[in-house]
Amino acid sequence: MNYELVVVLMFTSMVVVLLTGRHIFAVIGGVASAFALALWGKGGG
Repeated sequence: MNYELVVVLMFTSMVVVLLTGRHIFAVIGGVASAFALALWGKGGG
């Protein structure tokens, strides 16, 4: 997944979740956690 696609997906998902009326810390934490899990590569070792 290239960087531009990740940026666009993260930005749009943050805007969509903010429009639902959630708090900003919940939006940033939720989107960051979702993308960290989705983009997790091979573990160390």
